[in-house]
Amino acid sequence: MDCLDDYPFNILDIANILRLTVRRAVADSVYVDCPFCQKKKGKLNLNLTRNVWRCNRCGKSGYMFELYAELRGVTVSEAKLELAAILCGGEDLLGTTPTIPAVEAKKSSHVVELSTRASPEEIDHTMGEMMNLLSLTAAHREHLNKVRGLSDDEIRILGLKSTPSYKLRHALPSKLLAMGCTVAGVPGFYMDKYGKWTANFTSWTAGILIPVHSVDGLFCGAQIRLDNPIRDNPDDLEDEGTKYIWFSTSGKYLGASSGSPVNLVGDSRAHTVYVTEGALKAGITHCLTNRTVLSIQGANNLGGLKYAFQ
Repeated sequence: MDCLDDYPFNILDIANILRLTVRRAVADSVYVDCPFCQKKKGKLNLNLTRNVWRCNRCGKSGYMFELYAELRGVTVSEAKLELAAILCGGEDLLGTTPTIPAVEAKKSSHVVELSTRASPEEIDHTMGEMMNLLSLTAAHREHLNKVRGLSDDEIRILGLKSTPSYKLRHALPSKLLAMGCTVAGVPGFYMDKYGKWTANFTSWTAGILIPVHSVDGLFCGAQIRLDNPIRDNPDDLEDEGTKYIWFSTSGKYLGASSGSPVNLVGDSRAHTVYVTEGALKAGITHCLTNRTVLSIQGANNLGGLKYAFQ
């Protein structure tokens, strides 16, 4: 058995990834809705000291990795690999018991030190060079061609790329630094527990990378259209789940938040501008109509529109 207390995360972190609803908390545990018996009154106990779980209604129980493995339909070894990619930037959790050096100690206090946000010009330079280093897989190109109706030339104009393998999480920022780019304070980059700059690409967040540009024409961030949406209940086929996430590191050591910037596709001097929700939708609308389109990311994120219109 692993010494679970020595891992740089706990069962509550895993519960957050699984999007389990917390109903109440006590001294050393929390109660969440049980995803196995579907009891909505917080019958599943998560012991934060021992990193174990048990439902007081259906009796299912196990260690923290088994919770993830059961709900995702993978082996415990596969669960460790996926959790490593999500929570630790891909560090190997198999066969070894990680220690928690100084960087992780900062995380364990739940107060994560972020980088000072880089300047708009620095973010534009780094994100642009990063996208130049990436490519588009055949599967993603086929989806954009056949499902979204985009030509190869339109895909190129919109700058759509595929997220890289998480195995390149260290190589990518190293190459960008060698090119004279800034990664500190750029959304999507953070420093891992070994002191290495890391790009926040994981196997769990694989998908199509969608550039987001400000009204000033600067590359200010990116969204990811996930290949596999994050569902509240993986067994509920009617649950479409979360399809889009930001390339961001707001919860990572020396990371940076993407915020929720307004995206502009088209001519910033246009007298008539259309507003929609979603960066990919804005790009497709522009290609089909040749109109200038502003997009917000989430129907309630209206704060940036006033500045954009000005």
